[in-house]
Amino acid sequence: MLAALLLSSLLALRGGDAAPDVQLVDLQGRPVSLAPDGQAVIVDFFATWCPSCRRSLADYRSVAEALGDRVRIVVVDVREPAELTRAYFTRSPLPRGVVLARDPQGRAMRSFGATSFPTCYVIDEHGLIRGRGTGWGADSAAHLVAMARRALEGPRPARKAATREISADERARRMGVEIVH
Repeated sequence: MLAALLLSSLLALRGGDAAPDVQLVDLQGRPVSLAPDGQAVIVDFFATWCPSCRRSLADYRSVAEALGDRVRIVVVDVREPAELTRAYFTRSPLPRGVVLARDPQGRAMRSFGATSFPTCYVIDEHGLIRGRGTGWGADSAAHLVAMARRALEGPRPARKAATREISADERARRMGVEIVH
């Protein structure tokens, strides 16, 4: 178990890595894209049972107001039934402009290398990850806004976007880690 956690933390995407092209859906089963389309994108891997995730939702109104239409926020509910997700967000609606997506099997979360809830990524308008954060505390909203502003206004990372998605096994091999199945 510890080895798996260490390996997954080594494989987590970091600043300068290309954001993976993942398959997400909304509550009606329609595709939801994380493609930047000229905006930065904040991706929040979320679960309704997670107290820190619930606290993050309360702060997204101020995050959205601070960043305006230059940033799209996508809350990704992971591995929960659509009925449960629908019931939760009916009782606790997302702020205007925040998009809800579902990752029914957790594949998108694994592609990003995230292992805990909540985990947020900031993707710049070129599809590169510019920041990552886990957990949620009193200063998390301000930290997320600062990461997004840097993604929009700061210098571009040195690494180029990958031309194709690579598997976790392939990333591990590139780092000299042998995966035994």
